[in-house]
This record gives sequence, C-alpha cells and structure tokens, in this order.
Amino acid sequence: GRFGNAAGQALSSTNDPAVLDWGTQVLLRGGFIERPFRVPLGVSAIVRLRAVSPSSTAATTTNAAYNLDGLDPDLNDARDGRWVVEALIGGVPTEDAARLNLQLDGAVTTLASDVANQRDTSGRVKYDASKSTTDVLIYLAHR
Repeated sequence: GRFGNAAGQALSSTNDPAVLDWGTQVLLRGGFIERPFRVPLGVSAIVRLRAVSPSSTAATTTNAAYNLDGLDPDLNDARDGRWVVEALIGGVPTEDAARLNLQLDGAVTTLASDVANQRDTSGRVKYDASKSTTDVLIYLAHR
C-alpha cells in the first residue's frame, strides 16, 4: 500500500535518493528489474517518484499533475495518492516525443490540451513540442 526505499521503509521526503531515481535505487537494487531503465529516444532516462499535486492543479509539461482521461479542463486525475511514479526521458527530439505519445495515448489526447502553445498535457505522456528537443514525462502509477 505504499512506495518504499531500498530497505522497504515508507518514503517521507521528496529529497530521498529513492524518490529522485526510484528505478535504480529501489527497482534495480531490489531485483525487480534486471538493468537500469534506458530508452533509445533521448539522452537520459530515469524512473522517479514525485509528490502528488492537489486535485485542483492543472497538468503542465513539468509538474506532477496528470489529466489521464483528457476530459476535464486539464485537472489532475492522479490526485488520490501521495506519490506519482513517472518516467522522465530527457533530450527527446520532438518528432519522437509525438510518436511515443501517439503510441501510448492515441490520437484523442495528442496535443489536445494546448495546441496553440504546442504542449501536450493530456493523457499519460506530457511534453513541450515548441522546441526541437524536449523532456518527456510518462505517467506509470500513483498511490
């Protein structure tokens, strides 16, 4: 019923190393994955935990709010937990971010939330499409 550190203790601080790189510090060390999280898309990739944003928080390309259903006015659907587990892939070419988004979220939420500013904040994948490369946030779970 909770996310813990490598010793299995409940996480209480956003500065805990397990929060900042949960994939390596907990999943890899605990034997839940065989090798560090890597993807060929960008220049870096981690799995991390972030404190959940309040329900009234609108999803942005950088915060821990996720409009998972894409229906409401961009409000956080991951609000019922304490932590959000997300993959952060850094330095992704925008075209690759758009293709990844299309594969994971489908056409319904692709750039649906902020077409004018070229930001996708709906669904499980969030990124800023106004630059040639971007950081991509992917919702994995919350609790």
